[in-house]
Amino acid sequence: MAAFAKADAAISFYLLLTFINFFYMLRGK
Repeated sequence: MAAFAKADAAISFYLLLTFINFFYMLRGK
């Protein structure tokens, strides 16, 4: 169960990074 929660947190963090990167790219143009 702990491993699943860890993976879920990693996925959430990755999605957050992707969203921030996408927003930064849109703002840069």
